[in-house]
Amino acid sequence: MAIETRYGIDEGVNCVFVERRGAFEAGSMVATVAAIAATADYAVGMNFFIDVTKMDYAEASFANIFPNRAKWEMLAQSTGEIKIAFVDTTGKNFGTGRQSEILLSNDQIERRPFKTAKEALAWLEIGADYDTAAQFTQNVADGAAEP
Repeated sequence: MAIETRYGIDEGVNCVFVERRGAFEAGSMVATVAAIAATADYAVGMNFFIDVTKMDYAEASFANIFPNRAKWEMLAQSTGEIKIAFVDTTGKNFGTGRQSEILLSNDQIERRPFKTAKEALAWLEIGADYDTAAQFTQNVADGAAEP
């Protein structure tokens, strides 16, 4: 099953809002963030709110997450210093998010998983009543080029 990714950018809150659906594919998240960061609408330093509540991370493991560390470090050159909030309500996916936070965060990109959108928005310093779903208006092509 291919990953479907929709997103929108709100300059007013300095954030890219992303929704992903499908089954985990190693390297696809860094490719998605890189593809969005390469668009004309993205400004260096914009944070990311990523809704992965409709993703299946059954195949995710240390062995296929850790090799992407260098790609995330390279990506920081085009994103600048940012925060990435991942929202997922399931235990397995949240656990994968915690593992990724430890393995893939770096000096420029701080990653953190959250169980609710409200918590993620607070961490990104965006009002808890913000309508994230209204932002998912553009599509990222499957197989976006790796950075």
